[in-house]
Amino acid sequence: MNVPALRFPEFEREWEAINLAKLVDEKRKITYGIVQPGKFVDEGVYLVRGGDYSNGWSPREAFKKVTAEIDRPYRRSKLKAGDLLITIVGANTGNVATVPDWLEDANITQTTARIAVEKINAIPQFIEKILGSRKGQREVYKYIKGAAQPGLNISDLDKFQLTVPSLPEQKKIAAFLGVVDAKIAALRARVAGLERYKRGLMQALFSQTLRFTKPDGSAFPDWEEKRLGEYLELSRLRVKATTNIPVYSSARDGLKPQKDYFADRELSNEGEYGVVPPGLIVYRHMSDDLTFKFNLNDLGHEIAVSKEYPVFGTTGMDVRYLRLWLNNSDEFARFAAMQKLGGTRTRLYFKTLQSWRVSIPHLDEQAKIAEALSAMDAKIAAVSGQLDLMQDFKKGLLQQMFV
Repeated sequence: MNVPALRFPEFEREWEAINLAKLVDEKRKITYGIVQPGKFVDEGVYLVRGGDYSNGWSPREAFKKVTAEIDRPYRRSKLKAGDLLITIVGANTGNVATVPDWLEDANITQTTARIAVEKINAIPQFIEKILGSRKGQREVYKYIKGAAQPGLNISDLDKFQLTVPSLPEQKKIAAFLGVVDAKIAALRARVAGLERYKRGLMQALFSQTLRFTKPDGSAFPDWEEKRLGEYLELSRLRVKATTNIPVYSSARDGLKPQKDYFADRELSNEGEYGVVPPGLIVYRHMSDDLTFKFNLNDLGHEIAVSKEYPVFGTTGMDVRYLRLWLNNSDEFARFAAMQKLGGTRTRLYFKTLQSWRVSIPHLDEQAKIAEALSAMDAKIAAVSGQLDLMQDFKKGLLQQMFV
């Protein structure tokens, strides 16, 4: 029977299979938008791109605008509150969102299609949820073409077959899932706010705009300019490729088991790996975009990494402070940019890092900075965990509430 596994008890009627075309306003149809937006302007018409709703709606200030002259020939793709948008080109093909009130009269790009749901036939927010569910996405994927640049032909959107209940049931499901979405949006906003606060705190601490004091209230000594190498100790530990030590990659988002980072493939490393004992830092010394990520092994056990990765510890310096400072300070970003000598890749050799003269705070002040920023990381991780749980909860609902 066409009934979902999870359902509000007051509804019993079977759901009906129907093509998306039957739910669309015949006067407005399904269409895409502006092909060549030209230069963006400060004052003009909002232009919605696929990335603007790829992970919930972006903040209003992040949206681009086009002139009235660019917008005018594309009146057919103007938006109304409650319209649905679906990305039809690129990595986010198939992503769906409902247009909020404040985007009334905005326009869209050619990578996005507008689905003007006729409200007497269906509840737009329900259609959004069903298209975003695993069952709905399977229907979408049937029509996606291309691998390197996936896309949907706009004529195929009419063919999407959905199974829908009565309008009252649609409305109740949409309202319930809307509450879940609001909770997810609030948690996402809280994570973003904490991350902004942390960035501001780091900037203030690393620039010495904000200083800690000693327990008795007196000031710490002035920061001293030193050669960084005075505090660094290179580790040259090696193991054979047959080692039982788990093999990791030093990635932008932390230390990752190599089999996960390379999609279940562990790569051989010409006979040996480097070793990162607990409490030491590892990094890739080459970058395509001037970004270097220093990862601290806080896993509680030693790991193996590419022997090309420099591995080092500290003496007379708080290793937590050093990692935070290298990863987040404007001072280090400027130093890294100075290492670009031509070509597409920038190399930051360990001996270059050692030679850098920088201002170093007292060891006790380093510890206070590290503790403050680590506390912020713990808050962010806790809220991020709540967000992950809520997103998993929603995913489970979507799997059971649709046919």
